[in-house]
Amino acid sequence: MTSKQLEAEVTVTLKPEVLDPEARAIHAKIDHEFPDQLRSVDTARIFRLSLDKDSFGDDLDKAEAFVDKVCSRLLVNPVSETYSIRIFDSTEG
Repeated sequence: MTSKQLEAEVTVTLKPEVLDPEARAIHAKIDHEFPDQLRSVDTARIFRLSLDKDSFGDDLDKAEAFVDKVCSRLLVNPVSETYSIRIFDSTEG
């Protein structure tokens, strides 16, 4: 039996004005191995959330509003980070 679920994928990145030492170190290592082939490196964190479809039905806007609230309260530092949300239906077997 399969059950329909809503899935949310949240991608969190540093704001452009925030220094990303991890990305700089990765960039330096790649540039050392493969000179003059790389323009930039950015890092990101990805959160995947399985949502209770019964709570949202087919209202993807309501689900996105919920995930936005979770992000702004718990997952993201609004001073240094920004995020994007993708909501989609998923079938789990």
